[in-house]
Amino acid sequence: MTGPWVPEDIARAGAEAPGWAHIAVSVGSQDAVDVLARRLDEDGLLVSQPRTTGDGYYKAGARTPDGSLVEITS
Repeated sequence: MTGPWVPEDIARAGAEAPGWAHIAVSVGSQDAVDVLARRLDEDGLLVSQPRTTGDGYYKAGARTPDGSLVEITS
């Protein structure tokens, strides 16, 4: 995974680095994803609306108050 948080020297070298980009939490159903996404949106924490990805996952994305990315899946 790449992103602006990956140091340039590591990104250029294509090397791997310790750490994580995000965590994922399964909430059990698409309806549960929708409910949680609405609540997170009201709190200003939702960064991507619920959707089905190209690989078939139903998910939404949010950030915690400290900026960590959380993927919410069905």
